[in-house]
Amino acid sequence: MEEEDIQKRVNSEVNIYYFPLVIYSGSGQWGIMTTEEHYGLLGGSLDFIEEIKTYVPNLDQQVYGCLERLRLLLVSTERKYPDVTINKWVPELLTHVYGQQEAEKILQKFHSMPPGYWNIER
Repeated sequence: MEEEDIQKRVNSEVNIYYFPLVIYSGSGQWGIMTTEEHYGLLGGSLDFIEEIKTYVPNLDQQVYGCLERLRLLLVSTERKYPDVTINKWVPELLTHVYGQQEAEKILQKFHSMPPGYWNIER
């Protein structure tokens, strides 16, 4: 699928975040994965990411909504301390995507606000 096809998909009236979906280029240069849990991963060149950001301007802030959903999941499973970093993969994924320093900043900022602050609906 070409970048033009992705643009059409993003601009369509169907909200792709409600359906599990994986789209990637034939050359493996970029990819998008969404889940029915309302989060996703995006990978590709900086130019590709910047192009997606023109259609999803709050893309970088959405990481906090994802972390909030994980926190709510832990609360719903009656975890006494709903710390999303209990899931070892969370800090590792953030480090892989953003680098160690930025990942630490994201987690610190996330934990500095009360539960519910980062709800995606805000």
